Amino acid sequence: MPENRPLPEYISIVTLLGLLLRRLFRYVKYQNPGFGVVSSSIGLVVGVAGSGERSIARIGFSLCGSKAARNSLIRDRETNLPELSSISRKAYWESGNCAESETFSHLRAINLELIRSAVDDIGKIFVSLTLGLRREGADGDVSLRGKQMCSLCHGLGRCLSDELSCPIMDICPSG
Repeated sequence: MPENRPLPEYISIVTLLGLLLRRLFRYVKYQNPGFGVVSSSIGLVVGVAGSGERSIARIGFSLCGSKAARNSLIRDRETNLPELSSISRKAYWESGNCAESETFSHLRAINLELIRSAVDDIGKIFVSLTLGLRREGADGDVSLRGKQMCSLCHGLGRCLSDELSCPIMDICPSG
């Protein structure tokens, strides 16, 4: 993702990418009906510092594939984001499957870069947005729908927010 862009531009980029991916998934599935391995969501995290002159964004995807493939990818995510293990111990299932898990694994690096390059000391904030790739609305509506964070991702966000002393906001519209 390009750096130092306004939040609406990042949202537009991830929305267009999501629409293109969903269209590609449908085409591949039409060509090969046995094809069923697609990510169900795309996530965006944006770190903004100062009065908005510095921003960094990353995207991520929910995991897909067989249980063994997802478990292998979750182990990779846990290596990059140890908080996933602590959240998993409090839950009945292993966290790391969500798009937020992948985007949140970039927060420490984004935070350090924002601190290093800050022009002023106004502060920083992280925003997160997740969009569903599989759902389509009624009457042929092809727009992507927002997905609020699951309870595990919300807990992970709180944990990281405390660690980084920076708020992490889920900007998904409710409903």
